[in-house]
This record gives sequence, structure tokens and C-alpha cells, in this order.
Amino acid sequence: PQGDPKRAESYLEQLKDGETALEQLLANWNTVTARTNGDGSPDGDAVRRVVGTVGVASPLFGIERVLKVVGKDLDSRDLLEDPAEYMEAVEAVVNGLRDADYLAYSAIFSDPSGNAGKKGQTSKDYLERSRVATLQTLKAYRNLMSMLPALQ
Repeated sequence: PQGDPKRAESYLEQLKDGETALEQLLANWNTVTARTNGDGSPDGDAVRRVVGTVGVASPLFGIERVLKVVGKDLDSRDLLEDPAEYMEAVEAVVNGLRDADYLAYSAIFSDPSGNAGKKGQTSKDYLERSRVATLQTLKAYRNLMSMLPALQ
């Protein structure tokens, strides 16, 4: 973060970058998730890199901690309208990221595990579920960001 790591304002750029990362992932989903080795299998790790569970480069890496620091700081300064609603929004974002991660991870191993051709269980099926989870997460993320007018 920039500035004091205990101040919500220090995380504004990271929070905005997290939203942008989700938007770009969804806008470029087919390109981002196409495995470059040419075997046609989907690249679940590409999704996982963006949602912050593979590597540390994503602005969403460690986002749960960031969101809790932001909420605690804003609440201590009476700048959070409804702290309970904010924490519910944090949970929605974190759970959404976990779902997108889990489904993308499942996409990596589903076909090689013998599920190729099984309706609803292929790697492409899991990757599509991950896309839907990512879309829902973006909606939850935008809702959370709307609760932070003090940072805008």
C-alpha cells in the first residue's frame, strides 16, 4: 500500500486495480483461459493468477486482509455507513473469489481425471462455471466498492 498501511486510503489503488483485473479477465476470458501448449485444454491457472490464488502479482492477492483493514479503519472514523453490511459484502467477494478459484482448479484436472465427454463434468464445463462465479464476484466487488465513498 501507499502511505500508512493502517489507513484505508492507502489501499484505494489496489482496490480499484482489483476491480479492473476482474473486468479484464471477463472481457478477455477466451483468450486468457486458452492454454498455450496447443492441446486445447483450458488454463484454469490463468484464472487463479487473476483472482490472487496463484502467485502474488494480482491486486486481489491477500484482498481479504486488505478489505478488513479498510473496514476497520473507516469504521473507527465513522466513515462506514453500515459495518455489518460491509462485512457481508467482504464475505461475498471473498467467497466469490474462492468459488472462481475452486472451479478453475477443477477445470485443470477434470478431463485428465477421466471426465472428458461426461456431461457437466468436463474441464470446459468447470471453466464456464468459474466464469459465472467470476462475473458474480465482480458484481459483489462493485457493490462493496460502492460502500466506500470516503475513498472515492
